[in-house]
Amino acid sequence: AELDMIAFSTLISICEKSGAWQKAMHLFNIVAQSILRLDATIYSTAISAFAKHSKWKNALQLYCVMVQSMVESDTITHNSAVSACEKGSQWEKALQICSGVWQSSLESDSITFNTAISACGKRGTWDRAAQLFNLAATSKAHLGEIGCSALIAACEKGGKWQKAIQLLSAKAQFKPESSTVTFSAAISACEKQGQWEKALQLLSGMAQRKVKLDKITFNAAISACEKGGEWQKAMQLLMEMQ
Repeated sequence: AELDMIAFSTLISICEKSGAWQKAMHLFNIVAQSILRLDATIYSTAISAFAKHSKWKNALQLYCVMVQSMVESDTITHNSAVSACEKGSQWEKALQICSGVWQSSLESDSITFNTAISACGKRGTWDRAAQLFNLAATSKAHLGEIGCSALIAACEKGGKWQKAIQLLSAKAQFKPESSTVTFSAAISACEKQGQWEKALQLLSGMAQRKVKLDKITFNAAISACEKGGEWQKAMQLLMEMQ
């Protein structure tokens, strides 16, 4: 029976990688109707197959079945389920899964929380993203650059430019190295609210820290100047891009 389960898991994994999610579901149903005991591995593989092909509803339904069946889950299962939430912009579901992981003291990693924060960011729910960020710190999950960038991006989409700068400043105190993506998200947050002075300060900070400047960063700063009626500053930046 154990070999059969391994064989089915392998077949479903092949379907997942080839994009054949319908076949993956068909194989999963065969196993579910058999006498074999479903484990976390086969659930994770099937959930991942759905998540990768934007079938988030199917993925979450499968995750709920797994939880109700009291199958012991693992980090891979959580990540697959949260990834499905992220692709479907289902931040509430992502938050629910992460909270459940934390409350039950199950193992989680940075991927789980980073993906959930990204799901919140896509909907502009920066406060929920911040809640997950703090939850990750309590869980001792090291989010690193990706998590910080995702949270700043969530603040940017939520129009919270002050919060974005605050996060960037706080991060710099503990880890001076910040990526282009992190700075760009903060500059974009300033740009959306017409805070051209703050945008230029961040741009200057990038140069001082020798963080790579790209077109996205420059465009956001130029747009901030344009919204603030600072066309001379915008022209200056445009010349620097050349």
